[in-house]
Amino acid sequence: MTGLTDATVKKLARLARLAVTDAEVQALVPELSSIVRHVDAMRAIDTADTAPMIHGHPWGAVLHTPSAPAADVEVLGRRAIDQSAGFADDDGTIAVPKVIE
Repeated sequence: MTGLTDATVKKLARLARLAVTDAEVQALVPELSSIVRHVDAMRAIDTADTAPMIHGHPWGAVLHTPSAPAADVEVLGRRAIDQSAGFADDDGTIAVPKVIE
């Protein structure tokens, strides 16, 4: 997508139910154009031989125990969880307080 115009930005703002001034439109055109160029550049990358991912972290889990493949790397370490409120050492679960009535 190229050629982002004031009219396009105004239409997008209207569709998103956003009120924008002419000055804001003038500022948004180059910003949104930059985003669109970046997305176009990412689309141009050949990902045919790239396997899909379900998690951005190579180990896929938040908590690693010593038996995990990457025991030397802790994303959210056991010490941090041990010190958090609600950690149950007997079964390894974390009690989360109710926040919605």
